Amino acid sequence: MFEFDSGPKGGSKGPFINWHANGRKDGTAAAKTFSMVVDDNREDVTPRFKKGVIFDIDAMRTGWGLFSLADKRTNWQWNENLGRFNEKPGDDWKQGVSIPIAFASGETGIWEQNGSGTFLAVAELAKQIKADRKDDKLPVVKMTDTFPVDFKSGGSTTCAKLEIAKWVDRPESLDASADEPVIAAVEDDDEDEF
Repeated sequence: MFEFDSGPKGGSKGPFINWHANGRKDGTAAAKTFSMVVDDNREDVTPRFKKGVIFDIDAMRTGWGLFSLADKRTNWQWNENLGRFNEKPGDDWKQGVSIPIAFASGETGIWEQNGSGTFLAVAELAKQIKADRKDDKLPVVKMTDTFPVDFKSGGSTTCAKLEIAKWVDRPESLDASADEPVIAAVEDDDEDEF
């Protein structure tokens, strides 16, 4: 059974995937895009998300993240399971997720990010996963659009609209990524879909 709590310890190895609701200030990623950082190079992987990527929901984690300016990284306190959130450790901590991702090329990455734009998108997808999962297959997830979210406090964000295209067997690339990330050169943007 798949459980996900969308209510109120260390990081991963990467390569890291990020959602950019507003784009990056340094101009290396546009608004409403996904990027992946490999060896200090940022690649726009939004077209791959639109074609479909596999989410390893069996290895997915949720928790609280706090970005440290001193360390220049996010510190994490992971929940014990997906079905229940731990108490918020402090005012500046934000809900987040860690999801291993497999691309059709055999490449893998980790979408490990905190913040409302990421968390709300995954929380919406979790409703589909809970309703549709019947065995141990993994979802091929496509980004079909974006949706805005306005907060009562006056702020807003943009989330990726994620939908399950189909369910597939676990690819070998995700098994390999448990120990070391699989990096494969992609020659063009016409890679096969799952």
